[in-house]
Amino acid sequence: MMKKYSILSTFTGAGGLDLGFHGGFSFLNDYFPALPFKTDVAVEWSPFACGTLTHNTHYFNGIDVRNEDITKLNKKDLPQKNYDVLLGGFAGWFSLRYVFSGG
Repeated sequence: MMKKYSILSTFTGAGGLDLGFHGGFSFLNDYFPALPFKTDVAVEWSPFACGTLTHNTHYFNGIDVRNEDITKLNKKDLPQKNYDVLLGGFAGWFSLRYVFSGG
Protein backbone atom coordinates (compact mmCIF):
# COMPACT_ATOMS: atom_id res chain seq x y z
CA MET A 1 0.00 0.00 0.00
CA MET A 2 1.27 3.46 -0.92
CA LYS A 3 2.04 5.90 1.91
CA LYS A 4 -0.51 8.68 2.37
CA TYR A 5 1.13 12.05 2.94
CA SER A 6 -0.54 14.04 5.70
CA ILE A 7 -1.64 17.63 5.09
CA LEU A 8 -2.04 20.48 7.56
CA SER A 9 -4.24 22.90 5.64
CA THR A 10 -4.53 26.61 6.47
CA PHE A 11 -6.89 29.17 4.94
CA THR A 12 -8.71 26.08 3.65
CA GLY A 13 -11.94 27.67 2.49
CA ALA A 14 -14.18 25.01 0.97
CA GLY A 15 -11.18 22.75 0.31
CA GLY A 16 -10.44 23.29 -3.39
CA LEU A 17 -6.65 23.30 -3.01
CA ASP A 18 -6.83 20.21 -0.79
CA LEU A 19 -9.05 18.48 -3.33
CA GLY A 20 -6.41 19.11 -6.00
CA PHE A 21 -3.87 17.33 -3.81
CA HIS A 22 -6.26 14.45 -3.06
CA GLY A 23 -7.32 13.84 -6.67
CA GLY A 24 -9.93 11.18 -7.34
CA PHE A 25 -12.46 13.43 -9.10
CA SER A 26 -13.70 14.45 -12.54
CA PHE A 27 -13.88 17.98 -13.86
CA LEU A 28 -14.87 19.16 -17.34
CA ASN A 29 -14.82 15.58 -18.67
CA ASP A 30 -11.29 14.93 -17.37
CA TYR A 31 -10.57 12.44 -14.60
CA PHE A 32 -7.91 13.30 -12.05
CA PRO A 33 -6.73 10.09 -10.37
CA ALA A 34 -6.42 9.73 -6.61
CA LEU A 35 -3.09 10.87 -5.23
CA PRO A 36 -1.36 9.79 -2.00
CA PHE A 37 -2.39 12.83 0.09
CA LYS A 38 -4.89 13.17 2.94
CA THR A 39 -5.84 16.34 4.78
CA ASP A 40 -5.64 15.64 8.50
CA VAL A 41 -6.33 19.13 9.86
CA ALA A 42 -7.96 22.15 8.22
CA VAL A 43 -7.87 25.60 9.82
CA GLU A 44 -10.44 28.05 8.46
CA TRP A 45 -12.09 31.10 10.06
CA SER A 46 -15.35 31.02 8.06
CA PRO A 47 -18.03 28.91 9.75
CA PHE A 48 -19.75 28.49 6.36
CA ALA A 49 -16.62 27.02 4.76
CA CYS A 50 -16.07 24.80 7.80
CA GLY A 51 -19.64 23.55 7.41
CA THR A 52 -18.94 22.68 3.79
CA LEU A 53 -15.83 20.70 4.77
CA THR A 54 -17.65 18.90 7.56
CA HIS A 55 -20.56 17.89 5.34
CA ASN A 56 -18.45 16.87 2.33
CA THR A 57 -17.67 13.41 3.67
CA HIS A 58 -17.02 12.05 0.18
CA TYR A 59 -13.74 13.98 -0.08
CA PHE A 60 -13.06 15.06 3.50
CA ASN A 61 -14.06 12.10 5.66
CA GLY A 62 -12.45 12.13 9.10
CA ILE A 63 -10.82 15.55 8.71
CA ASP A 64 -10.24 17.62 11.86
CA VAL A 65 -11.86 20.95 10.93
CA ARG A 66 -10.84 23.90 13.10
CA ASN A 67 -13.08 26.97 12.86
CA GLU A 68 -10.48 29.36 14.25
CA ASP A 69 -8.67 32.60 13.57
CA ILE A 70 -5.20 31.46 12.56
CA THR A 71 -3.62 34.48 14.27
CA LYS A 72 -4.92 33.11 17.59
CA LEU A 73 -4.17 29.45 16.94
CA ASN A 74 -1.79 27.82 19.38
CA LYS A 75 0.21 25.11 17.62
CA LYS A 76 0.06 23.07 20.84
CA ASP A 77 -3.70 22.72 20.25
CA LEU A 78 -3.09 20.85 16.98
CA PRO A 79 -2.52 17.10 16.88
CA GLN A 80 1.20 16.67 17.45
CA LYS A 81 2.54 14.80 14.45
CA ASN A 82 4.95 15.30 11.61
CA TYR A 83 2.86 16.69 8.77
CA ASP A 84 4.26 16.11 5.31
CA VAL A 85 2.63 19.11 3.62
CA LEU A 86 1.61 22.56 4.83
CA LEU A 87 -1.01 24.00 2.49
CA GLY A 88 -1.99 27.64 2.54
CA GLY A 89 -5.00 28.67 0.53
CA PHE A 90 -5.78 32.23 -0.53
CA ALA A 91 -5.91 34.47 2.53
CA GLY A 92 -8.33 37.08 1.21
CA TRP A 93 -9.14 38.54 4.61
CA PHE A 94 -5.47 39.24 5.31
CA SER A 95 -5.00 40.72 1.85
CA LEU A 96 -7.98 43.07 2.24
CA ARG A 97 -6.88 44.04 5.71
CA TYR A 98 -3.48 45.01 4.32
CA VAL A 99 -5.00 47.09 1.49
CA PHE A 100 -7.44 48.93 3.77
CA SER A 101 -4.82 49.61 6.42
CA GLY A 102 -2.82 51.62 3.88
CA GLY A 103 -0.20 48.83 3.52
